[in-house]
Amino acid sequence: MFAFGGFVVAPGGDGGTANETSDTGLDAVSGVPGPLAGTGQHISGGGAGHGAIRLSATQGLSGAGGESRLGHGGFARSTEGSGTAPRGRGGDAGGALSYGDSVNGEPGGNGIVIVELFG
Repeated sequence: MFAFGGFVVAPGGDGGTANETSDTGLDAVSGVPGPLAGTGQHISGGGAGHGAIRLSATQGLSGAGGESRLGHGGFARSTEGSGTAPRGRGGDAGGALSYGDSVNGEPGGNGIVIVELFG
């Protein structure tokens, strides 16, 4: 049996920053780029977050979270509320949407460590 406990971890990332200005007019913003690939024998970067759009003071759409190789990003919101959780491993959270109230974001999904042993 092989155990490595807390020596290898893959925690979810922090939520992103707000990238839509506070206003009531038409506006659209790009999603944030996905992270670059790391180092090691198996490397892969994450998917970019999706853009958001505001049509008026009470109509808009937050950005969906970026995809990962082993997980899906959280869904976009068209109603006011907090960010949406990703599914699977390593996906980005979907964006929160506010029409004036303070709402929380959501952290990205935890990663996974896959160890292959060859004998």
